[in-house]
Amino acid sequence: MTDGGRRIAGPFYREYAPAADLRSHVACTWVKVVGPRPRPIPSAIIPNGCVDLVVIGAAPPHVAGPASVTQWVAPLPPGTVVTGIRFRPGAARTLLRIPAAELRDRDALLVDIDGRGANAALLGALVAAQDPAVRRRALERWARERIGRASADDLLLVAAAASLTRDPRLSVAGLAADLGWGERRLHRAFLATCGYGPKTLQRIMRLQRALAAARLADLPAALSDVALAAGYADQAHMTRDFGAITGFTPAAYLATADLEVGRWLDNAW
Repeated sequence: MTDGGRRIAGPFYREYAPAADLRSHVACTWVKVVGPRPRPIPSAIIPNGCVDLVVIGAAPPHVAGPASVTQWVAPLPPGTVVTGIRFRPGAARTLLRIPAAELRDRDALLVDIDGRGANAALLGALVAAQDPAVRRRALERWARERIGRASADDLLLVAAAASLTRDPRLSVAGLAADLGWGERRLHRAFLATCGYGPKTLQRIMRLQRALAAARLADLPAALSDVALAAGYADQAHMTRDFGAITGFTPAAYLATADLEVGRWLDNAW
């Protein structure tokens, strides 16, 4: 298997910077290749505030909605190539044209969400492409057309979600005030564009910041240092949130986590 002319073999996972004009809405594109001896148990995908459009092998694309709890993915056959595009928090309604709350904790075929002509064009491009790099570009073209039709409110809310993503200590009340909105209006708007309210998104992104802090510290890192870097009051606060959202303790998850997952949050590009 090649990806843009570069030979790849499983197990493999990599996140790629999106085209510059997509970065407000697209976190990354990514490729995964299942190794010759995959783990025979489901994999845990913990919440990251994002929505992914995913293509597994030659199957039709499906949408992995914004997760509020850990999702479990069944093992795939050796050599399976998975290609995806990850939408930033707040971008789901713009890209998929339905309220994001309808997708929360769901996995659905794209055609069942939006069966219009744009999907036919995307399906044709994906079927014709074998190289994951070509598939990633097809997914970016599809996203670019959708972003070009974003409403002013949706653009505002993508920026608001980005503020919560960047700053885990940001006050939700302060964010609402900056927008000239009440907190109830902000909550409704976040449900529609993110899939959950701003306080839930903030908890999820603080957890993701903890993973980023552990990654940047080049494990093993002291959990107390990770907690403070991520914006938690202390390690106990991080442990409580981790358990409530993921079902894992931080130590248990970090011991087995693929730290290549989530590098988009480091803003390396």
